[in-house]
Amino acid sequence: MESSSTVKGVIEGFQDKHADISLDDKSHVLWPIKNLSEEVTVNTRVRITLSTNNNELADKEEMARIMLNNILNAENIKK
Repeated sequence: MESSSTVKGVIEGFQDKHADISLDDKSHVLWPIKNLSEEVTVNTRVRITLSTNNNELADKEEMARIMLNNILNAENIKK
């Protein structure tokens, strides 16, 4: 059984090796900078998806789907 949750936020700044992400509910997450794309700067809007899944293949397929949707959404925003 798979369960997932997505939260939205904005990069507020960088400290040491982490990005400070302010979530829409006003809580904060420190995220490793090495796990962000190089284009991320202060004020970049981000989405964090957490999921539980016991099936590794399904996990990879879901991540590929999310990444493809992110790419397509980013291209639609640029237009």
